[in-house]
Amino acid sequence: MKVAAACALSALGLVMLGHRTFGPESGASAHSESSSTIATESATFARKINANRSDSLDPTLRISQLELTEQGIYEGSDRNIFQSDWEDKPEKWRPEPKKPQSTTGATTTLVTSAPPIGLTFFGIATTLGSPRKICLAQDRDIFIGAEGDIVDRRYKILRIGPSTVAIEDLLENKEYTLTLP
Repeated sequence: MKVAAACALSALGLVMLGHRTFGPESGASAHSESSSTIATESATFARKINANRSDSLDPTLRISQLELTEQGIYEGSDRNIFQSDWEDKPEKWRPEPKKPQSTTGATTTLVTSAPPIGLTFFGIATTLGSPRKICLAQDRDIFIGAEGDIVDRRYKILRIGPSTVAIEDLLENKEYTLTLP
């Protein structure tokens, strides 16, 4: 069955190849006339293109043209493009970093089930040979981190307990304790 299908496809391929090579005309003279016409047209087109390119792609070094360009004076905008002008520009305004407040009573510990920070603590991941990691969620975002990691570019994980986690809000300098539900 497979051999018969392969023979049929081969025969069909040979018929198509012959039709493409010799065309629908019955003689080779029609094919040679059309190919000679195409060859003449393409040679004429190539000569036109080469005539147009001969001026623009000439690799000859013309000293007189170089001397004219060397003697020219640049009349641009007085800006030197080869030197950076970053020294002249004033530095962009940057907010000063917040200074840490005194450690006597600056941090406030809140223990609530629904923290005002929007993070919810929903799991602890432990693997052998690696530190404990916690799973936090905020809206549709899920964060996984260990002690010392910063989550959501705002909250630092301070301590991980068996069912609680201490988190510091770096923007407001407050400490929160989240409990596992």
